[in-house]
Amino acid sequence: LYHPDAEGFYKDFVDNYQYHPKAALAYYELGNFYFKQEDYQKAIEYFEQAPLAKLNNAQQLEARFKLAYGYFGQQKFDQALEKFNQIKTSSSKYSAASSYYAGYIEYRNGDYDQALEDLNRAEKEDSYAALVPYLTANVYYKQGRYDELLAYTEKVLQEPNGDYQELYLLAGEAYYF
Repeated sequence: LYHPDAEGFYKDFVDNYQYHPKAALAYYELGNFYFKQEDYQKAIEYFEQAPLAKLNNAQQLEARFKLAYGYFGQQKFDQALEKFNQIKTSSSKYSAASSYYAGYIEYRNGDYDQALEDLNRAEKEDSYAALVPYLTANVYYKQGRYDELLAYTEKVLQEPNGDYQELYLLAGEAYYF
């Protein structure tokens, strides 16, 4: 794929040998290639053409996640949310990330109850534990659930190595209200 004419060869292969067992992998591999280069528009184009039913489960999950993330990167949040929702409850390495991004989109859309559910799922994963408190606290604040906000921030602020200045501000406003 790192040769200038590789994309054309892949397309020709799929066009000429669409029933070959490796044909199903061609668009999947092209999608991965462009995803790694952060060319999300091209990655989306190829992942959408990949016949997911012909890929194994791990490849299907990876393709769905990367397609969702590509949509997210292109700010096509409705399409991204649909794909993240397909993955977030799976038992895969993409479930925590999918829950986090779904929670973010739901927060952005004002669907606070669903955002909390997804953020709570993502917070169980160490890599998202430091990111989730900001969104969760903001959800409680937007909903006017100040007692829950205070209980949540009190728990989070006791953790060492946290730089949660925004949480202090939200907790202060919650005390005010």
